[in-house]
Order: sequence, then C-alpha cells, then structure tokens
Amino acid sequence: SFFMFFVFHVKHYFCYIYIMTENFDVGMFGEKISCDYLRSHGYKVLERNVRFPFGEIDIVARHKNKTLVFVEVKTMIYSFSVNSLKPEDQMTIAKQKKFKRAVLAYVASHQNLVRDDKGFQLDVLAIDLFPDERNEVRHYENAVGD
Repeated sequence: SFFMFFVFHVKHYFCYIYIMTENFDVGMFGEKISCDYLRSHGYKVLERNVRFPFGEIDIVARHKNKTLVFVEVKTMIYSFSVNSLKPEDQMTIAKQKKFKRAVLAYVASHQNLVRDDKGFQLDVLAIDLFPDERNEVRHYENAVGD
C-alpha cells in the first residue's frame, strides 16, 4: 500500500497530514498487519470482518494451543504529541460491549469451533503506523472480559 506523510512541526507537537491513495484505508491496513502478526505468532486466521447488525468481529483466529481467539484491531497513525491517544484508547466500554455481543452471537452459531477444554478469548491488537512506514503492534490477550 502506498501512502505519503507530510510532517509539519506545530508548536510542541507534530501534526501528520497524510495523502491516501484510493485503495488505502487505515483500518484495513491495520487488519492486514494484524493477520500477518497473528500468523507469525502461531495463529491460524479463520475469518475476517464478520458482521452482525449490532457489531463486527475484525478477526477470528485459532491459537496454536487450539483456543478460539476473537480480535479487535485498533489502528492509528502515530502522533508524537505527549497527550495523544493510543489506538487501544479507542476501545471504550461501549465498543467492548458491542464486541462481546458480536462474539457471543458468533460462538452461538459456531459452537463446533469452540473446544470445551480451551474455550475462547477476546484480544485487542493496537497498531501504530509511523511516517517512515514501520509499525508497532501491541497484543493484549484476554483484554475484554466479563
């Protein structure tokens, strides 16, 4: 994916203005990075972008230990501002509830995928995209609980 960043120094923080090609979408790019990350850590990606009327699951995967894992991906273009939000800060209580509701609906209709001895877990992958085209991934396992 091709994209360019123009960096302007404004007072004591950087403001990123970016130009995206028609095919570039921050969220979709984050999901691609997430799938690559999961595969490199022994997960098998089963489905992506599972939609329900009340929510969406970004990634459904199986861990190498056979646990079914549901992943919410949060991606942001990195800001060097001291007070800037991180991608994981976007996982509000309301978004957690929607995510859990979608996961429970998925599990109810795909019980054959959930092993009794392993169950399932809800993870969050937070991704920072940097202007030099590198990225940083933080994996929060069991990040969304009861």
